[in-house]
Amino acid sequence: MRPAKRMQKNRGMLFSACAALAVLLGVILYQSLGWSSRAFETRDRYGVVDRCALRAEDFIEDLPAGATVAMAWHYNPSKPGRQTIRLTVQNGKRKTRHSATLRLLRLRSLRYELGAVPDPFPPALVFNERNLEGIPMAFRGPVAFPASPGSVEVMVILDGQELLLTLYAQDTTPPRADSVNVESNLGVYVPPEAFVRNIADATQVTVRYAQEPDFTRAGRQNVVIELEDEGGNKTTLRARLKLEGVPDTEPPVIHGVQDIHVGLRGTVAYRKGVTVTDNSGTAELEVDSSRVDTGAPGEYTVTYTATDPSGNVTTATATVYVSSITEAEVAEKADKVLESIIEPGMTDKEKAFAIHQWVKRHIAYLNSDEKNGIIEGAYHGLATHRGDCYTYYALTKYLLLRVGIESVVDMQREPGHRESHYWLLVDLGEGWHHYDATPMLQTAPPHDGFMMTESEAQEFVRDWGHPEYYLYRQELIPEGAVIAP
Repeated sequence: MRPAKRMQKNRGMLFSACAALAVLLGVILYQSLGWSSRAFETRDRYGVVDRCALRAEDFIEDLPAGATVAMAWHYNPSKPGRQTIRLTVQNGKRKTRHSATLRLLRLRSLRYELGAVPDPFPPALVFNERNLEGIPMAFRGPVAFPASPGSVEVMVILDGQELLLTLYAQDTTPPRADSVNVESNLGVYVPPEAFVRNIADATQVTVRYAQEPDFTRAGRQNVVIELEDEGGNKTTLRARLKLEGVPDTEPPVIHGVQDIHVGLRGTVAYRKGVTVTDNSGTAELEVDSSRVDTGAPGEYTVTYTATDPSGNVTTATATVYVSSITEAEVAEKADKVLESIIEPGMTDKEKAFAIHQWVKRHIAYLNSDEKNGIIEGAYHGLATHRGDCYTYYALTKYLLLRVGIESVVDMQREPGHRESHYWLLVDLGEGWHHYDATPMLQTAPPHDGFMMTESEAQEFVRDWGHPEYYLYRQELIPEGAVIAP
């Protein structure tokens, strides 16, 4: 072998020996300083910007008792995105180095689309249009998800950390529906809902005309319908309207409007017994009681307005008498009377007769100008045991209602006569009959006044010579009611 090649080979062998010696010395030095080659498993973590409080040991899995963990440098809690965490584990005399990843999210709120089923934490929950699917996140406990656009505070567990977030319910999907053509009578209003079928949306949908059709123009016309949900999403539909026939000019009829009597601070059922009929078959009834104050005694006007599909309107008014006496005060006196005359097992007719007879025998007739409503009229009769026909009428009505007989109608002599007269119509299951407990003058023929038929009432006043006594306006009679002949 030539000297140059031999020298080159010797140098190579010397270099390899030195490298091996250096590795051996490094291992000896590494072990003398306490470092170990044993590795611990690390765990990548998630947090929220400016709200993350993870510690070094949170990144190590199955950390032995007594072992400690330190970060080479602390992560930046205000920096969104991924950060590499350098860790040193001290386990007895041994040290190991590790690395993990921390991902900080810009998370202050959550949003979900109404109609989605958020159970337990679906992809529909998004933030800044970035999907959170795959992130270890769950609700802590049940959540009352809003049924309409709005928000609610929720507690969320993000990778083991509790966070209070705002959950927004949003509706970004426009409503869906089918349009239908409509044929109707000339002059009849057709609501926009009539042109729409099968509305589908996660929230309530309002239907309206883009421009209301001309219901007075015969023939066909195009109709544009707008649908808008609670999220402000809109859908436009097109349909056709065909109008023909003769315009409807007949107004609706309101039945059963009567004056109302209520005690101080009492509750009023304005629509009870009130109905509307119209030749179209439908009509809307509105009640304006805005001027009534049941907390202040007095007389107030309530207005009833009926409107049919053609726009024909009828109004009727009634007086609401608010008494200075509470219903509890008059009820206390009334119940004492009823306890003395009503027996268990009585029929309604027997109860009505007992009331009629008690009032007729215990109230002395005395003319009076006071007509202050059922409550005060009944209370006056019970407290003083005297009064005129208004007192008899008021007290019998109150007692009848008190025992559950509600088929009672106020009757009054037709206006225009020198004196007024008040009585009742009562239906006890045998048709409507006149019910009058007011005692007659001695000049009058024998007269009981309990459940009189129409012919009996008219025969009495004819024999008496006062045919106007039971003369009344037909509109006082309830719709469909017929007085027994």
